[in-house]
Amino acid sequence: MGVHFDWNEEFQQYLDALNPIDRAKLRAAIKRIEETGIQEAIKKQRVKKLRDNLYEIRARTKENTIRSIYFQIQGEAYFITHGFNKKTDKTPKKEIMKGIRLRAIFFKGGSEYERNE
Repeated sequence: MGVHFDWNEEFQQYLDALNPIDRAKLRAAIKRIEETGIQEAIKKQRVKKLRDNLYEIRARTKENTIRSIYFQIQGEAYFITHGFNKKTDKTPKKEIMKGIRLRAIFFKGGSEYERNE
């Protein structure tokens, strides 16, 4: 099995709130990364490293870039913490800090992390 992404209810709600075209673009980006691998995604700038074990997925739309923060669980398993929209290339510090906080909760076994398949 190759790269696999999992996520929580917060990210699912973000996905559900996107318009159908943007939702499809983000889901397609996730699927493409799962199929081609992280290294290819980095080369194609679909993925960007933010901090140690904290990354973002980028899916471009006409108006902005849809972003999703994720981290590596183990091996090829990754977990998406949350998503947001941004018009510039710089990732807001508050989104990075939120990703760090949610990653820490995940690894401590936080009950708020009921996984979605």
